[in-house]
Amino acid sequence: MVGPPLPDYNPVRSMSAPDPMNDTKRQSRSLTPNGFPGVRARRTRILVIDDDPRFGESAVQRLADMGFEARFHHGPLGVLQAIRDMRCDLVLLDVNMPKLDGSIVIRMIRDSNGLGEVRVLLCSNMEANVLVRMAQFLGAYGAVPKDVGDAAFVAELRAALQKRPAIQVG
Repeated sequence: MVGPPLPDYNPVRSMSAPDPMNDTKRQSRSLTPNGFPGVRARRTRILVIDDDPRFGESAVQRLADMGFEARFHHGPLGVLQAIRDMRCDLVLLDVNMPKLDGSIVIRMIRDSNGLGEVRVLLCSNMEANVLVRMAQFLGAYGAVPKDVGDAAFVAELRAALQKRPAIQVG
């Protein structure tokens, strides 16, 4: 049995949320880089974990100057709660800290949140090749020396945000 024709159905317009394409308040806004009117892209959130407050604060300022949203967490204690509170995209983790070194902290993060959810980039004053091998062994998304220049620093951050872990850990 064939009934009367059904009216056109548009699931977007049938939802209770207003249609952003027909919202006159939003039409006056310019297009954002992702191409949607009135929708701002969220800045990448980075949590800096280090036992050196001078480095931590300077890293946060450096990251903010580069357009990232960054916070500093002093030392390894309480890092899991800090990660949950910030809902960060990436953790910049110092490897050499008292009480809990970076290798223990990265395992805690992996066991609590899973590295698929939180990307970890190791950071240290140790030799770059040793730091990279440690990152690969621990399943981190990369490594960056603390004294690296701005261009290499942001390149490592962006690479860590885009790639899979160096090894699969489970």
